[in-house]
Amino acid sequence: MRPILRTRDLSEESLRLIKQMGVDDVCVYAPLVPGYEHDGHFDLEALRTVRRQVEGYGLRFASVYLAKLDTAQLLLDRPGWQRDLDHVCRTIQAMGRVGIPVLEHSLLASRAIRDTTQQPVPGYWMNPAGRGGAVGQSFDEERARLVADEPAGSVSADQMWERITRFQERCVPVAAEAGVHLACHPDDPPIQRHWGVAQALNSVEGLSRLIEIVPSEYNGLLFCLGTMQESGADVIEALRLFGGMGKIFDIDFRNVRGVIPRYDEVFLDEGDLDMWQVILTLKEVNYQWTLEPDHVPGVINDLPGSPISKAWAVGYLKGLIAAAADRSSDT
Repeated sequence: MRPILRTRDLSEESLRLIKQMGVDDVCVYAPLVPGYEHDGHFDLEALRTVRRQVEGYGLRFASVYLAKLDTAQLLLDRPGWQRDLDHVCRTIQAMGRVGIPVLEHSLLASRAIRDTTQQPVPGYWMNPAGRGGAVGQSFDEERARLVADEPAGSVSADQMWERITRFQERCVPVAAEAGVHLACHPDDPPIQRHWGVAQALNSVEGLSRLIEIVPSEYNGLLFCLGTMQESGADVIEALRLFGGMGKIFDIDFRNVRGVIPRYDEVFLDEGDLDMWQVILTLKEVNYQWTLEPDHVPGVINDLPGSPISKAWAVGYLKGLIAAAADRSSDT
């Protein structure tokens, strides 16, 4: 297992900074690849060019994060979803040909609503009450319920499962043929209904059902520690379950304090989840993929993207990984 960071641009400064933090793996947001936003899918040569660019800084192009608008028509059940899934499949095929092993994505209706309406996701706010005045994201379900608007209408669990199944049945076989692993993020916040939409992927049971729709070694999860901790799930046992099945292809490595209906995103060393136990469990199941420090609190004099806070989180994560490796060698 190894750390990874997402980059929101492909500038020399951003890529060098990732390398300077001691991270060798990069996840690239799909819209950063030239031509993607115009065509809706990757151009093979443009993707190869970006891979060479990333590798020019001693980095590995390990994964792509799919733009959330790519599945918005599907999740909102609007015309054009078939074309959009065709585009997703073309992106997957290009990734396979270029040798990029993981496509990270989510099936979050709330983010589809956000990106199509430009409205903030209900219930969240940036909270300056963190350690030393650090600013972290908080969530309160009562605040979310104050927003009575339902931009996508009232959507049942059965309707959401139908839409999720469309994605799985169309995209998983293509991913398997291309040799690209699909890593799906759970619903966050993991409440039962959000913005009028039933959330199907907010529990261990929901994630289990997701990966069973189309059985494949390439059908799996972007396992978000924070989301699962917020839900009240036994995170360690969930890691044993999905990690033991070989169904986790990336991990959002973050910590929270509290569970639904209210929680705060905090520094890695002060949340409710024992991050050392997380690393030991991943060693136990022989996890071979990546972990990304995510949703880091903002600190004094930090810049957009929180590079200072991310560097702290990367160091903390690398220390845990090194300690676990030393423990294994001692035994």
